Amino acid sequence: MGYKVAPLNSTFMLMAILGLLISIFGVYPNFPQWGAAFTILFFLMFVASVISTTYGDPDLELKMDAPKPKRKVSKKKKKK
Repeated sequence: MGYKVAPLNSTFMLMAILGLLISIFGVYPNFPQWGAAFTILFFLMFVASVISTTYGDPDLELKMDAPKPKRKVSKKKKKK
């Protein structure tokens, strides 16, 4: 049985790359334990975004991004 891959948007990949760079060059030199933890976290996010880009169904992503129709809200009569 195959896996279903969730489509992730491009912002997720951007945050993974920026977080990875900030973790390696900003956090790791001052706080090695925190830097290593954040580097692992953002690396896993980046791997998830690459898997999503490679195997994700583009139709599902387009369906997620489509605007939802607005419902008409009926005004209730005030009770006197």
